[in-house]
Amino acid sequence: MKILIKWKIINKLHFYSFNPAEAVNENDFKALELIINRSLPLSYKEFYTANNGGSIKENNFFKNDDDKFETFSINDFYHLVANEENDKFETNVFTIIDKNLLENILFVPWGFDGSNNQLYLDFTYEEPKVYAYYYDEDDTGIPKQVFLADSIEAFLKKLRVYEEEEDDE
Repeated sequence: MKILIKWKIINKLHFYSFNPAEAVNENDFKALELIINRSLPLSYKEFYTANNGGSIKENNFFKNDDDKFETFSINDFYHLVANEENDKFETNVFTIIDKNLLENILFVPWGFDGSNNQLYLDFTYEEPKVYAYYYDEDDTGIPKQVFLADSIEAFLKKLRVYEEEEDDE
């Protein structure tokens, strides 16, 4: 029953994919598992089997429903193709891992915003937790990492289409 819930969430997203038409296969998942030395959870495999990344209409995540304090606006989700040789736009999970931007092999890049801040999954947990990695440094000089959701499913459930507020004037 839990699998159906996740598929329903993924299938409600409206993707406008820029990514290759090539579908993700089991070899891609195995290649990533070898890099991070962890088994990938079903939620991760479902996400990439359904769409292989790309741009979505529901591109805004608001951490709290009652206020808009912490938001993350997703430009694109990275695609996952292990054998891609020429990733000139650097939109492949494997390319970003090779660049070691997040400095931890268990922080797997998932997407990015308009300022190229990273959306990543923390695979130190059985069900990866979702974080934002902002390159703008805080007052200590350390990039800001912000917890967003306990799981892929929880993150996807809270995605919304950005709607501009209209002035009453």
